Amino acid sequence: MSASRLQTAKGGARGAKDQRVGFIGLGNIGLPMAKNIADAGFALTVFDVNPESMRHVAASGARLAESPAAVGRECAIIGVCVRDDHDVRQVLLGDDGLLGSAQADAIIAIHSTLRPRTVLEVAAIGSERGVHVLDVGITGGAPGATAKTLCYMAGGEAVLIDRCRPVFETSAKTIVHTGP
Repeated sequence: MSASRLQTAKGGARGAKDQRVGFIGLGNIGLPMAKNIADAGFALTVFDVNPESMRHVAASGARLAESPAAVGRECAIIGVCVRDDHDVRQVLLGDDGLLGSAQADAIIAIHSTLRPRTVLEVAAIGSERGVHVLDVGITGGAPGATAKTLCYMAGGEAVLIDRCRPVFETSAKTIVHTGP
């Protein structure tokens, strides 16, 4: 499959850059990841608790959202790069959380380092709502994100990872499918 095409879970093809991409968590690593997505020409919507970080990505053409729920309402592929298990639960399950508003068949790729039980918990809740949750750890830190040399270690269904691949490639040197 070419980087300019996506294979959807239902078998149809859709142009990767025709889908709106979301990103939540614009810290040391998330900020350059989000900028790379915007700079690659994707329609990007972002949210962070730090308004300055959001303005920084807006300069690259990103649309600003007022909450994670707002990102979920309009985006088909959403990256989450926040600090820890608690923050991931807040972003996905809290008031104005992603899973309360995400579109059916949307994909949420969690880039945070989490306990396995947290990923399984939010993935089960997402599945009940028709939303796919992938565990996509990254290595390389802020320098790797800036240099576009991150390694993505993606857990989840291969077809879903392939749908996200054009987005992941904006910051990745290597993308490894680690299993279900």
